[in-house]
Amino acid sequence: MSLTNVPWDAIRRWYVTWKRQRFGRPRPEGVYIRVHATEEELLEALGGRSYAPNYELAYYMGEDLNLAQVVWHPISEWPEPVKEEMRKYADLSDPAERHRAQWWQTHGRGYKVRDGVWDWWCHWETEPSENDAAHLAEVGFAVGPGTENFLADVEDAGLEWEQIDYRRDDRGKATVVSTPAEDPRGDS
Repeated sequence: MSLTNVPWDAIRRWYVTWKRQRFGRPRPEGVYIRVHATEEELLEALGGRSYAPNYELAYYMGEDLNLAQVVWHPISEWPEPVKEEMRKYADLSDPAERHRAQWWQTHGRGYKVRDGVWDWWCHWETEPSENDAAHLAEVGFAVGPGTENFLADVEDAGLEWEQIDYRRDDRGKATVVSTPAEDPRGDS
């Protein structure tokens, strides 16, 4: 059988569904960027800024889009605590490990609210295929910088957005508070 005849889309859908059922988590609480755009507009705008599908890592319930923008993040720009934490997972004196450790990503998880409205929870983290153990240990994981990177790209694309705060009460019921006057970067 030729690899071109393998039903890759069906296998990927099965894998993501299986993983969500086995390891799925509820949607994270916190600051989201609500973007007013169609799915096609989002994919065109973000894809044009080097965001690519990242569905293999989708495991939050209700997640409709999963995109990552992978970049080279030189060790010289890392804060000292991140360097110390990374040394638990990579020998930064070894050229190959040092090379792999410098791949990071802005990762966005998109939740469709309704046609033309998407909530995005974003973060900055090590790129998982190059930094598997460090990624799982959340070395350098930060919501603020990821949200800032994502928002800069949303604004650069000319998409309308607002900040929301997503929370669940003790019974698990979701509440959303819109805070359009507050810019998560502190630029309000």
